Amino acid sequence: MRLWTIFAGAGVATAGLCVALWAAPGKGAPPPTKVPRQLSIIDKPIDFGKERTALTISYRRAHYGDDRDSVTIEPRMIVLHWTDTPSFKSTWNGFNRVRASASREKLAAAGDVNVSAQFVVDRDGTVYRLMPETTMARHTIGLNEVAIGVENVGSAERPLTDAQVEANILLVRDLAARFPITHLIGHSEYRAFEGHPYFRERDPKYRNQKPDPGKTFLARVRKGVADLELQGPPAPPAKGAPGTPGAPRGAAPATAPGPALAVDHVYIVSRIGDGVPDDSPKHARVDQPVTLLALLAVGGTFYSDAAEVRLGKRTVRARPLAEAGAVQLSWAKLEPTSDNLSNTGTGTFSYQSIDYALTALPGWAGRGSVVADVRPTLTPDRSPAGGPGLGTMRFQLTVRAGDRSVVSAGIKARRGRGSGGLEDSVHRVSLRRDDSYLGWLTELYGQPYIWASAGSTARTHQSERLEGSDCADFVTYGWRRLGHDVPYTWSEGLKQYTTRLHSGAAREDGVYVDARGRPIPFPKAGDLILFTRHVGALTVDRGVPGVLDLEDLMMHALFQSPAEETIRASGYGGTPIEVLRWKQ
Repeated sequence: MRLWTIFAGAGVATAGLCVALWAAPGKGAPPPTKVPRQLSIIDKPIDFGKERTALTISYRRAHYGDDRDSVTIEPRMIVLHWTDTPSFKSTWNGFNRVRASASREKLAAAGDVNVSAQFVVDRDGTVYRLMPETTMARHTIGLNEVAIGVENVGSAERPLTDAQVEANILLVRDLAARFPITHLIGHSEYRAFEGHPYFRERDPKYRNQKPDPGKTFLARVRKGVADLELQGPPAPPAKGAPGTPGAPRGAAPATAPGPALAVDHVYIVSRIGDGVPDDSPKHARVDQPVTLLALLAVGGTFYSDAAEVRLGKRTVRARPLAEAGAVQLSWAKLEPTSDNLSNTGTGTFSYQSIDYALTALPGWAGRGSVVADVRPTLTPDRSPAGGPGLGTMRFQLTVRAGDRSVVSAGIKARRGRGSGGLEDSVHRVSLRRDDSYLGWLTELYGQPYIWASAGSTARTHQSERLEGSDCADFVTYGWRRLGHDVPYTWSEGLKQYTTRLHSGAAREDGVYVDARGRPIPFPKAGDLILFTRHVGALTVDRGVPGVLDLEDLMMHALFQSPAEETIRASGYGGTPIEVLRWKQ
């Protein structure tokens, strides 16, 4: 049993303060008498061996149509429950059974794997983790592929306690800080998601009604995390109004009136400002909205919110999207699952395949046109805090007509040899800060650091295609976007295309000095700072005014997606430097 202690100042989980301790099962201090202000997570895993894994995969295939041999989920939601059992021990014993009890006929008929949850909160506020947050548990019909289940020991007859309220608040904060959580709901609310992109239950008869965890408890937890702005259940449509439950106010209905047409192909097109939409990748300043539009092909007829669309070299006329009938539109981001890759990780060079995953965008459901948002959710968003999202994102659109679904180009559209990424048929949008050299560099935000990023030519380079970059290729990308025909090279190779302004090292006080001990002046934003086998682009003179020092900011990529941070934070402050300027 492993104990994780997470401190929360003023009710907010503090990132980085995670201390691992070992505790003997069944022993320890007596239950606290006060509401906890410190969340203790005790790992007490249930049996999740080969049999439960196989049964979970079988359940996933039968109920969600997911053919992967995997029990891994991508959490987007937290579902709060009560156990309707007298104690944590009885709850754990019940969940530890691998197979569903034959006495629960409806449950067992729907699948052999037993019910479970990722967490159980005891009545004294102690939180037990029964399985990893990214392992699928059977706890909420239709939502298990996106939901983390939190069970609370109690029932309608034994209402949940103050300690459980506080523990749930801290746990929700912790989970929302570590995963892209969009919704917080009670088990009693799950049926409101029928028709929502998150809900994927294939058996229309497999439903139940649940009262847990109680309205008062749920309201108190929601109040305690109100600043996180997590969504609750979708509001039902007004009586007689078309649309899928959960469609945002003001959005087009997710289901258009009339019978659905037999859609042959689905495309995503986009436009900058008021231009004619087309299927090309977009490069825009962050102050230039990029609108994504759905384009449906039915035979030789096209349907879209735009009357005219360019596909490749041809221009097509489109009928209004509403005339396509009862089709449901679901949008998703298609994003890298890791921001640190290597093309030499096997010991020899080979292009590492970049793993991508879909992130559903329920707020866009049913809309024929949306404004692109490029913020990542599966890796850290390193755009400036409080500012607009910068970087690159790919998108996928699913159109469902009756029992048939058609999707735009997605994960399977691989470039093949000479690349780890996706074809340009997967619609891509890049938003940069501005039109300066540093502004162009921000297009690579959100894309992975790739050790030894490469390409057979500059035009087919992974950085050129916005798949990712290493440090030298990152700083080269922006210069190429300004029209300079320089090749992608390694950090020392940059010396051929730059002029050296200064060289030196940092003193104990953090100020860089040359060989004669004179402080090196801060050059200009966009000049390069070259370390031993690493390079970044200087951005802001933030330390001693007019002097280059460890508190100055630079933009660089190093074992994570690009970010702007102090030279000190980069870890290279103790190495000699050269200050370089691009040759015009």
